[in-house]
Order: sequence, then C-alpha cells, then structure tokens
Amino acid sequence: MSRSLFASKRAKFLLALWVAAGGVLFVDRVLKRTHWIGSTKFELKLVVTDAETGQPIDKATLHVYSEGEWEPGDGKGAFRLETDAAGTVKRVWENRTAAGVSGWNVNTFSVPLPPWVLCASAPGYSPTKWVALEELPNARQVDGMATLTIQIPMQRAR
Repeated sequence: MSRSLFASKRAKFLLALWVAAGGVLFVDRVLKRTHWIGSTKFELKLVVTDAETGQPIDKATLHVYSEGEWEPGDGKGAFRLETDAAGTVKRVWENRTAAGVSGWNVNTFSVPLPPWVLCASAPGYSPTKWVALEELPNARQVDGMATLTIQIPMQRAR
C-alpha cells in the first residue's frame, strides 16, 4: 500500500471522527435539557366574572386567608382584595423562586403559588365556596415575567 493512500485514508478517518465528535457535542449542547432554578418577577391576576355572561364584576371582594410568606410582615391571616372595573385584582411579587427545564424542544417554567384560600362575594351574586388558589383553573404566560391569570366565575343570586 502506498504511503499517500494510507495518509489519505487516515485523514478521512480523522475527519469522520472529528465530524462525529462535533455531532455528539451538538446533540449534547443543543438538544440537551438544562434543569435550572432561579427567581423571576411574578404577577397574579384574579378575574371575577359573571358565570352566565362572562362580563367582569366591578368591586367584587376577594376574601383571602394566607398561610404566609407572600405578603408584607409574616403574611399570615385574613385580608381582602377588591376588583377594579375590569373585574381584576393584580398582585406582583419581585424575585419569586422559579424552576424549569430548558432545551431545544422544551421550555417549562414553574413558580409556586401563594398559599391562599379564597372566596368571592359581590352585591347581587351568591358568594363562591372557599377554595385553595392552586385548585382553580388557570392560564399561564411568560412575557418578561411569569403571569398567572385565574378566572373566578360567580352566579347571580336568585
């Protein structure tokens, strides 16, 4: 076998090995999922609506009992929140703990919810049952900060 043919085969083998190693690194870096933990700005929107029409209820009262950690002071105890004309109460917290998985085809994001139990009341409506915040159906969105929107439908009093 000639020396140049051997050198050519060796060069091809080394090139193939280099390309394969690059492919492995590509798959490892691009397709690999990264588990992370950090913090984010978190916005909670509670939207109180008429169960029949879907219209927002202005000046509805949310009665909240908190187990703590999310409000000023120790945050434990009962407090009230009132909806605006859009039927919405918004709360924003800075630097809430967040965790997730990021990768080529996945991007999950999780922020623990406030430990709240709540019910809603409004003139002309039957009060809702007390329910833990985490049990309510919700919509999540991430646009520069984590946003959680929860609809609270109320039945008209009969």
